[in-house]
Amino acid sequence: MTYQELSPQGEALLKEIIGLQTSGKDNAAHWNERFQNLSFQEENLLRHTFRELRECGYIKTQWADNIPYYLAVTVDGQNYEANKKAAKKAERKLSRREWRIAVISAIIGGMVGLIPWICTLIGGGQ
Repeated sequence: MTYQELSPQGEALLKEIIGLQTSGKDNAAHWNERFQNLSFQEENLLRHTFRELRECGYIKTQWADNIPYYLAVTVDGQNYEANKKAAKKAERKLSRREWRIAVISAIIGGMVGLIPWICTLIGGGQ
């Protein structure tokens, strides 16, 4: 399981790519239309989001005519949502374990702090 959390834009784009491939629509036509309707700033953000997906290993892409011509989702990309849920679950489990350790440590520390007081009770406080 390779998991790197994506930005919200990255998650949305990955879902769009998976949906596009599932529908069987023409990749090149979709992206050509999508890129033509963007401002310079929006296009720049979209290109950076594609880069994020590629660098995380979720897609493989080849560009032609300044649009993604060949686009494939990797196994990690297909499993992103499942891997994200598993990572969040492991994070919560670790957090609960840390809380347990902290509570037990506090109880033991309190008990150790009571030892001198107990000794004075037993010894009669001479």
